[in-house]
Amino acid sequence: SAPLHLAAREPQNVSARRTLEHLSRLPLRVRRSLLLVGFHIGRRFGYLAASPAEALRISVALHIPLKNALKIAGEAMFHDLMFAVEWLALKNRTPAGLFRDARAVRITDHEIVQWASEQKAVILATLHMASYATSLAKLLYAHFPGRQVVIVRSKSITEDERQALAKLAMIGVQAEYLFLDRPETFLDLVRLVKRGAVLVTLVDLPHEY
Repeated sequence: SAPLHLAAREPQNVSARRTLEHLSRLPLRVRRSLLLVGFHIGRRFGYLAASPAEALRISVALHIPLKNALKIAGEAMFHDLMFAVEWLALKNRTPAGLFRDARAVRITDHEIVQWASEQKAVILATLHMASYATSLAKLLYAHFPGRQVVIVRSKSITEDERQALAKLAMIGVQAEYLFLDRPETFLDLVRLVKRGAVLVTLVDLPHEY
């Protein structure tokens, strides 16, 4: 969506990018609270406005009034910004800061997670929604230490994402992206999982990602 692309993947808006970079260096609870306050101020004074085209698309798709669709589009904008901040935090926070952030994350279903961590072949299939970056990092660090982690993608990654993976390596999470751009790549993926790699796939991502 537009806010994420502007702020994180395609930093055309230098001011917005700089603001998110600063926020990402703060502790998890602090950065999320400040982002929420800043977002509401921006909406109140017109600095941040949901795209009318996006709202119209939501209105048509969900068969709801445009007023309600505008509210949903605004909420989506906020969560896109928070998503961007959390990925930037993986890059910008110190290892000690990442460990402190992880303490604010609660993992449920411990029995299921523990069972999965004991299996040789593990596939973590999740939805591409919410600000999952810090939570995923904690899950991998706490329950899959020392395991190779493969994240499936269809296109190349950004420099921010490369730096985030490098920071994860500093805390013991050996993660890498595997690009499914060739048929033979699927065979490589199967071999990695059979050898004990943890596969992370976001099942609802469109093919362009």
